[in-house]
Amino acid sequence: MAGQTAITDNELVHRFMKGEEFVLEQLLQRHQARIYTSIFVLMKDRDDTDDVFQDTFCKVIEQLRQKKYDERGKFLPWVLRIAHNLCMDRYRKDKKWDIIKNTEDTPNIADLMPDNEHNAEDKMIKNESCALVLQYLDILRKNSEKSSC
Repeated sequence: MAGQTAITDNELVHRFMKGEEFVLEQLLQRHQARIYTSIFVLMKDRDDTDDVFQDTFCKVIEQLRQKKYDERGKFLPWVLRIAHNLCMDRYRKDKKWDIIKNTEDTPNIADLMPDNEHNAEDKMIKNESCALVLQYLDILRKNSEKSSC
């Protein structure tokens, strides 16, 4: 083994595209930790990370079979870009409106506004204004969901 050179990613990709599907396992073993970690950093949830990781390799296989891999680039950055795009797609789909939901764990919108009030009336006006903003955001969210169906 001392005289052998390692097979490059591009060589393995080229072999896969010629029909040697077993070489994909070598590519996966070579890069799975880096890809999984990159996805986990974005998703911050193991189940979501597992789903996106699997979706990433399904997409990679699909793209390679359709000969859409540009051999001038490097394999790992290409896969990481696919994974990143899938993370963003999932984020947009699943967590789009989480930032406006008011739960016990999230701060009240009124607490995020500057506190320039000097009396109870000013505080009450600020709280009512915040409540209206949340109602309008909820209406916008519901209208957006209806229009996307």
